[in-house]
Amino acid sequence: VLRREVRLAAKRLVDIQALRGKRRNAGLPTRGQRTQTNAHTAKRGKSSTKFK
Repeated sequence: VLRREVRLAAKRLVDIQALRGKRRNAGLPTRGQRTQTNAHTAKRGKSSTKFK
């Protein structure tokens, strides 16, 4: 039941195109943490397009 509520809350953020929803889709932290350094767990598996 709780998992469904969390999933629906996340889907609502994506549907209303909130910044938190966009960051959730991108797999980045949504609560203001640094991402230039650290955030390695959140960025794991993401492919970088910076140098392509």
